Formats: sequence, structure tokens, C-alpha cells
Amino acid sequence: MAAVRPQQVVEQIVTTLTDNITDLNTKRKNEGRNWIFWDFPQGAAEMPRIGVVKLSGIGTPQAVNSSARRETALFQVSVFLAKGNRFDYDSDGSAEKAEDVLDYLSTEVINSIQENQADFQALGVLHLNYVSEDNTSPGDTLQNNIIFEAQYQRG
Repeated sequence: MAAVRPQQVVEQIVTTLTDNITDLNTKRKNEGRNWIFWDFPQGAAEMPRIGVVKLSGIGTPQAVNSSARRETALFQVSVFLAKGNRFDYDSDGSAEKAEDVLDYLSTEVINSIQENQADFQALGVLHLNYVSEDNTSPGDTLQNNIIFEAQYQRG
């Protein structure tokens, strides 16, 4: 099994989400700009936005006198939306309220990861599983943090 670096997992999550979730911000989409990143948005960022980061990892040695280890790590995918934003995600001609858009995008994130496990396995990740999620509302932003656990060979 090939060694996997945590940043490779973050980059694959970003790629998988970019390939499978349509940007609801049509202006930004039509301009071909990114909306899914391996960081958190700055204050002036256009919404909605998705950020991906590694939270933590624990490595287990695989052999005596070897740097190889199996790592179990947590990754956070955060969906951000301004509280006043409304988008028509179901093509019914009316824009849905921000809370519904946040739920929709969060479900799309979870489904995209679960339905594309082969992308991660091709990288050398044994699994990338949904663990939990937590909605917060800092300031004028709605945020849902979705936690995934990955296991892979490292070093």
C-alpha cells in the first residue's frame, strides 16, 4: 500500500466535492471560479463556500524499527452560507431560505463522499466515513461542520 499524506486526502476531498456538487452561486459558477477550498473562508468570501481541513490524527506503528504507520485521522468539511442568502437548489423557480440551503449542501457533501469511496481507495485511503456534524451560527454566517474519519498508511 502506498504511503498517503494528509494533504493528499484534503485535496481528494476537495476534488470529489468539486466534481459532484454544483455551485449554487450562478454568477461565480459562470465565471468559472472556485468555491470549494482546503481552508476556511475569509470575511469577504462569496457564499456559499465549502472549506476542508485535517483536524487530528493518531498513528500506529506497523513494524519495529520502521517509520511506516497506519494513521486514523479526522477531517472537517465546513459548509458556510450568509444568513440572508437564498438559492434555488431544486429548480422550482423560487429561492429557498438559507437554513434549507445549508441542509441541502451538507447532505450533498455527505452523499458525495459516501458515493465516491473508490476515489479515496485509489489514493490509498482504506476508508473515509461520516462521523458527525455540528451547526453553528457565528455572526452573520451559518456554518455546518461535517466530520469524517479516514484511515491510511503513512510514512
